[in-house]
Amino acid sequence: MAMINVSVIHTPISKTLLLSNLTNFSLLTPILFASLMGLFFPKVLLTASQLKSQQEAIH
Repeated sequence: MAMINVSVIHTPISKTLLLSNLTNFSLLTPILFASLMGLFFPKVLLTASQLKSQQEAIH
C-alpha cells in the first residue's frame, strides 16, 4: 500500500508516518523501505502491458 501510494504522490516520509499511525504498526523501517522503493523504482510496480501502453501514448 505504501509503495503504490508513494509512487503516485511522491511523499515518502508523510505516508510512512500516516500509515504507521493508522495501522498501529510501531516499526517504521518496513514501511519506509517500501515507500522509498516506490519513490525510486516506480517501474517495478508496472506490468509489461502497462509499460507498453505508456510508451504508445508518448509516441
